[in-house]
Amino acid sequence: MRKPLLAMAAVLCSGLPLQAQDAPRAELFAGYSFVHSDQRNLNGWNASLALGVAGSLSLVADASGHYGSAGHRQLDLMAGPGFAFLRGGPVVVFLHALAGLHRESVNIQVFDVSISENDNRFGLQLGGGVDIRAGGKWAVRLQGDYQWSRAQGASVTGERLSAGLVYRLGGS
Repeated sequence: MRKPLLAMAAVLCSGLPLQAQDAPRAELFAGYSFVHSDQRNLNGWNASLALGVAGSLSLVADASGHYGSAGHRQLDLMAGPGFAFLRGGPVVVFLHALAGLHRESVNIQVFDVSISENDNRFGLQLGGGVDIRAGGKWAVRLQGDYQWSRAQGASVTGERLSAGLVYRLGGS
């Protein structure tokens, strides 16, 4: 009974090294980002690092900062699993589910006095996008995310759109 199970496990695991060759060890992303949340439009930046774990699975760390009128700022520091599909072609499709810190700040200046309020809370970010190969280890990323957090007993939702460049470390 053990021999057939070992033989099946060996056959199933033999494809893992081939699949891992297509997956980069890490991906760095940086770009422009736009957030629409709570009746506000904010512009800013988005950066992420995805570390390949096995096959299409990666661990993603994502940071973004957005800025708007009346001194409104939003900072997100999130992490979680990511999954990439269709790695062999010119377009890679990816999904991620991230959780972490969602921080909103408002700063008002009256004469020489600055008044600010910060709100730190748990947030979720679910989304995905496409990486379009641009040559070598570079790609162009288009990404969309749904953002959720809870403030003063009410759910706060928003959408984030990002576009920028990806650099792949290791792999193809």
